[in-house]
Amino acid sequence: MSERKEFGAYLGDLVGYVLVGLCVMGILWFMWSPALNASEDTTYESGGQREPVETEPESIAADVPSPRSWTCSYVPTMNDDWHDDILCSDGISADRPYLLPDDSYVTESEIMDAAAAHEAYLNGE
Repeated sequence: MSERKEFGAYLGDLVGYVLVGLCVMGILWFMWSPALNASEDTTYESGGQREPVETEPESIAADVPSPRSWTCSYVPTMNDDWHDDILCSDGISADRPYLLPDDSYVTESEIMDAAAAHEAYLNGE
């Protein structure tokens, strides 16, 4: 006895084939689209080609980063030790100094004063 498909099964198969076909066509279109292919020269509606942009020496010198200064701020750790609750950074490197090691109890104002002194030391002041 042969099994016979119902109309809904044929319709489902047809929709599946159409979706697969559209996906394949979309992939092929993106692969061979001249606007997306960077290896080919792109011409514009006016018929002209893209001109190279020349960079002037002043703009190159402006891109050189200036030396950064260190800043120290209060960033507490969760180790119940206030001596290392300061984080100093120059934007690239970070340093967490252990300040006031001889004090058994350090207040926030004391650690901030020590942080300011350490910041001045890092900046060469």
